[in-house]
Amino acid sequence: IQMSVIVLKDNNVNNIKDLKDSIFGACSASDEINTNKAKTLIEDEINTIILEDYVTLADTVKALYNGEIDAMILKEMERDSIDESYEGFDDRTKVIKTYEIKIASATANSAQVTQEPFNIFICGTDQKGDISTAGLSDVNMICTVNPVTKQLYLTSIPRDYYVDIAGYNGKDKLTHSAKGGIQCTMETIENFMGIEFNYYVKMNFTSFMSIIDALGGIEIDIPVYDTLYSDDGSFTTKIYKYEMKPGKTTMNSKQALAFVRERKSFVDGDKVRGQNQQLMIKAVVKKICSPSIITKLDGIFESVAESLETNMSSDEIRSLINMQMSDMAAWDVVSYHLDGESIRVKEFATIPGGTSNPNGLFVMQPYQETIDKAKSNIDTVMANEILIMDEDDE
Repeated sequence: IQMSVIVLKDNNVNNIKDLKDSIFGACSASDEINTNKAKTLIEDEINTIILEDYVTLADTVKALYNGEIDAMILKEMERDSIDESYEGFDDRTKVIKTYEIKIASATANSAQVTQEPFNIFICGTDQKGDISTAGLSDVNMICTVNPVTKQLYLTSIPRDYYVDIAGYNGKDKLTHSAKGGIQCTMETIENFMGIEFNYYVKMNFTSFMSIIDALGGIEIDIPVYDTLYSDDGSFTTKIYKYEMKPGKTTMNSKQALAFVRERKSFVDGDKVRGQNQQLMIKAVVKKICSPSIITKLDGIFESVAESLETNMSSDEIRSLINMQMSDMAAWDVVSYHLDGESIRVKEFATIPGGTSNPNGLFVMQPYQETIDKAKSNIDTVMANEILIMDEDDE
């Protein structure tokens, strides 16, 4: 978790020691534990500080703007919440120092990975650089693996799914559960899906690109989607501005990242983005299992290991690699995307006081029938039965 000390940009403060005898402000209700840890770290450098506590983040920003406080302590993952109320916050402020506070990872519920089915939570965060940098969960996917039937079932969950957040009192966007750490996100999904995770794999933009580079690029068969700015399904990605057309395309790491992040070009927006993320995972699995790659997989894993965070042991990963090298089996990868209805709400469990936007913010209200169907499909795979998907569901 990153906790930053923020001041106004026109303030002549340049380092944390310049803030000695200053008044700080924070909204501890957003994360009391880590706010107190940040306060302790600051006091280690400049002695005891005065810390004013505010009911909401918006109140804290207002106090900074009005000169009631000299600096504020901000949990970096709360920036998106501030932008909803104070557009231009980044332009008016500067970061004096950021403290890295380590949060506990989720404990593995170990399985015999070559002999019995298991569930992995695949988490993709909206950050670059070191994998330890906390970020909101943009990719939330259940990967149900059955090494006996050689079937892998992917369930994609929209980032804006409005669900009860584990450890908080109320509902919020699923992506905001990352504020409580990966354990919070996993428990949140376990609760509304009625499943149990065995492991997790967390990656960010940098680690995703490292994987694609290590595999020597990836081939994707881009479907014909309903796009907003063309009649033939072609589109331009928001990042890197790549022109993409339907059909088989070999992508390098930058193109692959642009592809899985794109949503603004499509009529169905985030739903298509989730489908493209599933397409990417299917393509990665297919390439990993190919004869040209499988014999190099141990080395490939070693090259990207530092870019990933997982609670699966190296012995478990190696046993899966050895199993695949031994039988060279073709895996059947099927997928499903949870759905819902776009609505506006004002109450968010991880935002003290809710949003200050009088119109509320868009979230996705889950369609329970899609949750029930995904749960039924997961149960089928876990029961060592072959899951047959309808074409309309893929």
